Amino acid sequence: MGLRQQLEGVMARLRQQLEGVVVRLRQQLEGVVARLRQQLQGVVARLRQQLEGVVARLRQQLQGVVARLMQQLQGVVARLMQQLQGVVAKLRQQWQRQLQGVVARLRQQLRQQLQGVVARLRQQLQGVVAGLRQQWQRQLQGVAGL
Repeated sequence: MGLRQQLEGVMARLRQQLEGVVVRLRQQLEGVVARLRQQLQGVVARLRQQLEGVVARLRQQLQGVVARLMQQLQGVVARLMQQLQGVVAKLRQQWQRQLQGVVARLRQQLRQQLQGVVARLRQQLQGVVAGLRQQWQRQLQGVAGL
């Protein structure tokens, strides 16, 4: 056997051994990957459960916060309504006083105007009565002179 043949034989055995090593390494690697995949799935499942628990607690806390805020808001709205009712009552009183003042001034003005109208009518009536008296006196004098 020549050196070349020996070398080829060694190379063939090394190739076979290398292929065996590669096959074993591949199998081992696939096993490691499978175990890691299982472990990772377990970790992901635990993280998911933990996250769901955190989300549930946060949801409950948020509902509590919203409930407290709604109560506070109702209190604020109630106080604002009371204040608004007070303001409305004050405005109503002011408007009533102002309206009473306006009504009193209008009454006074109307009274004055009516008094003026009555005075003018009285003067006109007195003038008419005086004119009628004079006419009657003349007619009476005319009748008496006949």
